[in-house]
Amino acid sequence: VHSTDSCKFLGISLDYRLNGNSYIRSLSARCSKLLNILNMLRGTWWGGAPSSLLTIYRALIRDSMAYGCLTFPFNNHSSMRHLESIQLQALRTCLGLRKTTTNVVLEAGEGPLRFRFELLTSKYILKIFALDSHP
Repeated sequence: VHSTDSCKFLGISLDYRLNGNSYIRSLSARCSKLLNILNMLRGTWWGGAPSSLLTIYRALIRDSMAYGCLTFPFNNHSSMRHLESIQLQALRTCLGLRKTTTNVVLEAGEGPLRFRFELLTSKYILKIFALDSHP
């Protein structure tokens, strides 16, 4: 048996510090590949409609970011900023906006990732407490 600094369990990378940095690195690599798919679908003259690209963003990128939100508390502002920059880049691609546009999240009808993570976490906790088998 070999000793390692991190292991992967159910798609979430756990390191010995349990701070989530290895998970954020693997998540950003995965999301950058998905961003390339969005860029390809956007095209120049034949690209998809913004509504369909937003649906693809919500299904692929946003949900993959939200998958591990219960595992790590995102108190680390640098990792949260990194995920939010990926979100902004994806939304700019979907809507065809320039980098200088400031209110991308509002124009897309999306909320900040921090609020989405808190919502999903609280919904999960309420669901667990509502179970009859929960002590």
